[in-house]
Amino acid sequence: MQRWCLSVKQIYVVAVGILLLAAAGAFLSPPASVSGQAYKVVTRYAETCTETDGGDDPFGIGSAIITHNLGREETLDDFCMSVYIVHEYVCIGNTVFEKAYRCSSLSGEPNSRCYDGACSV
Repeated sequence: MQRWCLSVKQIYVVAVGILLLAAAGAFLSPPASVSGQAYKVVTRYAETCTETDGGDDPFGIGSAIITHNLGREETLDDFCMSVYIVHEYVCIGNTVFEKAYRCSSLSGEPNSRCYDGACSV
């Protein structure tokens, strides 16, 4: 019977490699995999968060306005990631969520496109 004996350094290198591969898989998803549902959700925390388009509305042009500690304000505008995909900022409480949607899947219209930060039919 053969025994495996790895050094701490070898175990560390393998662990880091596994983590890097897992992270790459999480961030390298092709846009073709975007469905009508959000395919990527990122959160940011702030002191306050308000929206100009009333919430999670990929068909409305809007912004999320967040206030950081010490009163610094930041405006995050919804935008088109491509002709087909809209990037939406959504406030829930004092947390900003970033979501991306494929416009044609939301509307059911194959010709639906993103224009100026919102899906249109």
